[in-house]
Amino acid sequence: MMLLAPIFTQYFLSDPSDIYEKMGLRETALFKALLLPLLLTATLFLGPLTMQFFSGGWWIYLEPMFWISCWQDLVWVRNHIMAPLSEEWVFRACMMPILLQCLSPMTAVFVGPILFGIAHFHHMLEQIKGGCEVKTALIISSFQFTYTTIFGAYSSYLFVISSPR
Repeated sequence: MMLLAPIFTQYFLSDPSDIYEKMGLRETALFKALLLPLLLTATLFLGPLTMQFFSGGWWIYLEPMFWISCWQDLVWVRNHIMAPLSEEWVFRACMMPILLQCLSPMTAVFVGPILFGIAHFHHMLEQIKGGCEVKTALIISSFQFTYTTIFGAYSSYLFVISSPR
């Protein structure tokens, strides 16, 4: 999907001449595109990071064996590296430029994440196959839909405000 999404993006853009810039891959305003999201996200996670620091749990991140064991676990790599990269690439870099050409920025910030949240409902089938009751799987998937949609709105907002105008 990561390879097909840019092809669809180029096909559906009304002006694909500057496709890389529209997808967020640009040199102009690079500092703004990197610094602003970093500062906002760091602020968002300041509470949990402070709690972990004061509880003493931060030291584990300094242990090389922690990182070695993480990188050797393919499920960890899938969940923490590949899934976020592919989701951001497909839903933000490839989908947002298409939405932004036909919707206002604020509308696109909310429409794209709803599709992002819906895309996570496939986990419901995994839960049912794993023995979870349909009602319970639906509740879990609805909760996951909610937080992925909220995160998607945040990420889409960062994409819009860090885009050069």
